[in-house]
Amino acid sequence: MKKLFLFLSIAIIVLVALPFIIGNSVAESAIKHRIDILKEAGIDVKEIKKTKNLLTTEIVYRFEIEDREKFNKFLTQYSTYQIQPYVNGLLKGIVLQSDIKYSNIIFDDKISIDIYPYSLPYSIMSDIKQRNLKVYEKVSKILENRDINYHIDFYISSKKLKGFFKDLNILLEDEKTQISIKTKDIQMSGDGNIISPENLLTNIKKISILEKTKNGYTELILSDSYFKYN
Repeated sequence: MKKLFLFLSIAIIVLVALPFIIGNSVAESAIKHRIDILKEAGIDVKEIKKTKNLLTTEIVYRFEIEDREKFNKFLTQYSTYQIQPYVNGLLKGIVLQSDIKYSNIIFDDKISIDIYPYSLPYSIMSDIKQRNLKVYEKVSKILENRDINYHIDFYISSKKLKGFFKDLNILLEDEKTQISIKTKDIQMSGDGNIISPENLLTNIKKISILEKTKNGYTELILSDSYFKYN
């Protein structure tokens, strides 16, 4: 369960950061440009489904880190932070899925994006299944229901973006450990290039991650906080 606790904590942080990487013919061009950037950054991108009608187009993409060295170099372009080896190991095998929707009407330039974990690394899921089938089933249900989800709207012409992280209330427990993850009212807004925004503001009402064992507990709490980048 410790691996799962660490992994879920990192997964939430990754999802909060990921929309800054992703961001009619104008919409198609904007999406293709960002997909190309992700591929160059060592991420395997697969188009799973495309649905088009008179008014809207919807595309489902799947993302997986294919080349971790390229991905690390890509991140250092926008941050001085270096991914630690254990974090890199946890990211290996995670598959994210993204539902992208935009209008086919040329003057409507909003692109709506939902990003969520599609599957966790096989080694982690296999370990959970062997240790506790109920926990495995609950984690599988969380993935199936898309409980961990980030929504973002990006406006191409004005280069404005806004989004929110779906509120979480997850409880996982076995005979030794209890893990609780709660988030409330995480909002993001900004402007500029979606790859590297000129101004970015993230408001967090509350994030609480708690791990309890018979020997004590570990808790991370972040409340009434904001992060600003410009």
